[in-house]
Amino acid sequence: MRKFLKNITAAVIIGILMLNVFPYNVGLFSGLYKVLGIDETSFVCAEEFFVVKDKRACWVSFLDLEEYLVDLDENSYRAELDKMYDTILANNMNTIIFHVRPMCDAVYPSDFFPWSTCIRTDRSAPPYDPLYIALTMAHEKGLSFEAWINPYRVSRNYETTLSYQNTEYYDLYKDLIVEYNNYDGELCLSLDPAKKESVELICNGVAEIVENYDVDGIHFDDYFYVDGLYDELSVSEKMSNVNYMISSVYETIKNINPECEFGISPSGNMDNARDDGADIDTWLSSDGYIDYIMPQLYWADDYVTTDNEAVNLFSERCDAWQNINILDKPIYAGLALYKVGVSSSSDVGWTLYDDNLLRQCQKLYETGYDGFAMFRYANLCYSNTNAELDNLNSYVETISFIADDTGNDMTDDNEDIETIAYNEVKDDSFALVFKDIIIDSENPDILYVTYMKGFGIGSLAIDGRLSVMDGIGKGMDAVGISLNVSDFNEGIEYRVHICGGDWTSWARDGEISKGIGSNGIIDGIQIRLYGQIKDVYDVFYRVGYGGDLFSEWYMDGEIAGNIGMNTYLDSLEIKLETK
Repeated sequence: MRKFLKNITAAVIIGILMLNVFPYNVGLFSGLYKVLGIDETSFVCAEEFFVVKDKRACWVSFLDLEEYLVDLDENSYRAELDKMYDTILANNMNTIIFHVRPMCDAVYPSDFFPWSTCIRTDRSAPPYDPLYIALTMAHEKGLSFEAWINPYRVSRNYETTLSYQNTEYYDLYKDLIVEYNNYDGELCLSLDPAKKESVELICNGVAEIVENYDVDGIHFDDYFYVDGLYDELSVSEKMSNVNYMISSVYETIKNINPECEFGISPSGNMDNARDDGADIDTWLSSDGYIDYIMPQLYWADDYVTTDNEAVNLFSERCDAWQNINILDKPIYAGLALYKVGVSSSSDVGWTLYDDNLLRQCQKLYETGYDGFAMFRYANLCYSNTNAELDNLNSYVETISFIADDTGNDMTDDNEDIETIAYNEVKDDSFALVFKDIIIDSENPDILYVTYMKGFGIGSLAIDGRLSVMDGIGKGMDAVGISLNVSDFNEGIEYRVHICGGDWTSWARDGEISKGIGSNGIIDGIQIRLYGQIKDVYDVFYRVGYGGDLFSEWYMDGEIAGNIGMNTYLDSLEIKLETK
């Protein structure tokens, strides 16, 4: 059902966005419906739509911390983060996956782990909290923030092993730590996955983050039973130990903050993932383990095997993961930005083409994925990725996906269902006219959509229903409003006020006021009718400021909002009433 809803509602927003960009390209609009397998004349929708977040994430790895953020004073740290976040936003991403505990260490003051060498090479405490600053700055820019943890890993080579052994925590946790050799034969350390004390330490560390920081999620990657660590164990034994840890972490998070997501990014090779103890089949068919999965699909579709056979490896593995997603959990793909332009005797597509990422995203959304994550931040800044990113951004900027997030089953038996038919573009504006909305009302119908900072579409609403992205506390940065009136000389117009800025020019009949992707958020709005309709109807509207705080009702061009009070709008209700 969720995949069906995503396809249905994707058509709504793709239609709005594409007609705003290409107002006369009816053939393109029809083609999008055909791709989605939807009748372009009508479809089923509910009273109100909410975002199923189209996550477009960037991994900020410990390698990025070492490259950009290590050993900085607070002002320099903030300035560098500001540049990083602006780069991420400029590439149409809305989520940061920030490495907060790479190797049983921490980029925040912890009761359980030493300071990370990624923040201070000598493991000394900085005179500020790097995690709090990174999180707060991300939220201020409308970015979602997930704390990325490697649960078992203590070290990754001889140098990091020696560094950890020189901390007091090595002696404290020595009974939990096991040694193994990596590919290069270097001594490495890991928490023992079989010990319940290891799980307790991991859960304590997760609880410390969720209790003290308003993170949007906890994120694990693919380091479970790595090569060299208890290779003699059976896969079922590994999975049993890892599952106990994963379910314990899930329970820990939900007991503290049920809204905080828990997701895992396992190896994209499903056999390798299972061999490492990642019980992906159980996680995607049983509750109580994860909220989302993000397989690392780090291949192009132009892949040559050792037998010289050409394989569409990305697409094959993309399909394979969705096929085991029994509970239809949110699924995102990890994409290999770091491979762009890099020569390979097998994965040849990265040097043959500059639209690999674009085609991969098209495949993802066609297959029912909910978004993607790029590995890693630094590669956004390298010149060899420019062409791939430009092509990808040109595609991403035209899409956003919405669906009913209320838990209601949107079936043909639902009394709240309405059928909406799309018609031609109104005159020479960028509006999409909704003439045939079937509801029990003799009044013209008003349809409006809000755009939420850093997240895209908030929700599509009709006639006095609330338009909001529920529960994330982010402000609006644009709106679009339309009436289903047939007279081209009457309609609705509106403008918005930007926090710390000025009023936009008046927009009309579905045009986007304020422009998606600009940096400001809205603290005021005016809405009024024009033409003959204003002699028959009044337009009423009110705005929300977060949670359950709403303004009074305003009408016919009055200012709604708290301009100059440093408060942003996060929801909108509009209705028409006869005079």
